[in-house]
Amino acid sequence: MTVRGPTGPTGGAAGPPPCAWPWPRASSGWGPTRASLVTYVFPVIGLILGIIFLHEPADWRLLIGTLLIVGGIGVVIVRPKPKPQIAPRDGAAVGAD
Repeated sequence: MTVRGPTGPTGGAAGPPPCAWPWPRASSGWGPTRASLVTYVFPVIGLILGIIFLHEPADWRLLIGTLLIVGGIGVVIVRPKPKPQIAPRDGAAVGAD
């Protein structure tokens, strides 16, 4: 049984949708968990396109929501620097007093 999807510029016979093109590069560099955060940007892109092309009104709530989404993605993507490991002196066990 073959499952057929939509055809045209958004997917199907024409290939994956344009929003999926960066996925292989992102998932190989960041790992699948961090790369999946890209999906949280889609509402922000929709918001921007609605303001530009449909002349939808933008208010402070949309700005706050956008900042929360982008800030949340930033918190997850930015990795804390690993703490340097201190080698024990004279063969002493780590954690021994």
